[in-house]
Amino acid sequence: MHFGNSLGGGVSGEDIWARSSIDAFRELGRTVLISYTLLETLDIYQAIPKLISRVIIDRIEVDQCVGYGRPAKLRLEDFAKGRARNMTDEEMLRWELQSEAAEEGSSWGFKVLENQDAFERGGCIRREGYPQGIPLWKIFSFHFWQGPGHPLGRNWTLSPEDYKKHPCQNGSPGNFYLGYSVEKYCQRFVDPPEQRLHRAYILAKYVHILDSDEFAWDSPNKTLFADLSEKYNISFVAGADHQGDVSIQKGIANMGRMPEDEFYKELALGRLVVGVGMPMISPTPYDALCLGVPFLNPLWRWDEKNPADSSAWCSNHSGLLEVGAPYVYHVRKRDLAHFEEAVAAAMERTIDPYIPPHMTADANRKRHQELLERDWESESVPFMAALQDDRFQMVRCVVL
Repeated sequence: MHFGNSLGGGVSGEDIWARSSIDAFRELGRTVLISYTLLETLDIYQAIPKLISRVIIDRIEVDQCVGYGRPAKLRLEDFAKGRARNMTDEEMLRWELQSEAAEEGSSWGFKVLENQDAFERGGCIRREGYPQGIPLWKIFSFHFWQGPGHPLGRNWTLSPEDYKKHPCQNGSPGNFYLGYSVEKYCQRFVDPPEQRLHRAYILAKYVHILDSDEFAWDSPNKTLFADLSEKYNISFVAGADHQGDVSIQKGIANMGRMPEDEFYKELALGRLVVGVGMPMISPTPYDALCLGVPFLNPLWRWDEKNPADSSAWCSNHSGLLEVGAPYVYHVRKRDLAHFEEAVAAAMERTIDPYIPPHMTADANRKRHQELLERDWESESVPFMAALQDDRFQMVRCVVL
């Protein structure tokens, strides 16, 4: 899903990661084929099986494929009205959002089902009686978060962040750190410091986050941003939901979500990006640093006896905990005095564009090269015996 979305201009964290992977594979001289259905993927693989070296699918699709042929329950949620209902299916093939015409404003998310008997081919994984399937060791789970998402374990679960280095993971071994880079795209929009506005960008996808318990900088009268605007001659803007949607936090002007190029231009005009607690692990702080704009990173857990101990920190963006001021300001949630100090400092001190070493295009290519060159077939041998019955259905990205 995300590989196709990235080609169509998708800008979710997963879409940006997918786009970076496509770039890296192509820079390494590989051909990337995007498929949207099981039958497309099987047709491609079975036509040129010796040329296809890796198959990448979303983690949710891995879960669905593992359960191929066994009944599974799927929860349907009405996002508008907060209702839910369950259904049982044997084969979940594609994701669609549909609204019930009888109920205006209703938006049910669910899988559209097809009869399992309609498939002439029983899945896509090579197994006894189905030698034309794709070997399981060639399939990798494209998973944005921390946990394992593949029957063969963490090494077959690709991650955008090196989660094992994040303090909040408490020594978790982590998945295969594939990572990504925004270097190719953000560097087109770097503005000279003298052209930047006295402005901070509030990083929030949804207005309701600013009004919820997740919001890191809530103040008793909701006037923190209005007060800072007046005191330091700062404007605060956000790009959440639709233009004009209003938060109860006074002093924040909402521009609504923007196309990518417009978003980069607006980000580059400011002097600070302010994290608010959500979204977690967003690419935007990396974009900001690449543009020469620092990031204010709210901490939501720390050692009360030693608050300066970064090894105990959990934060909005733990991938940047090793980067300090003036590039990244780490401030404890609801510590409004230190929040004000960080905002004031960022307004007065500019930074040069910065890309963390692991986020450069070169570092990203090297990790993708490792994915292509490791002997995954040999590594999979100890895990395969217990997985002979696993059957997978859907693929999204095929790398030659």
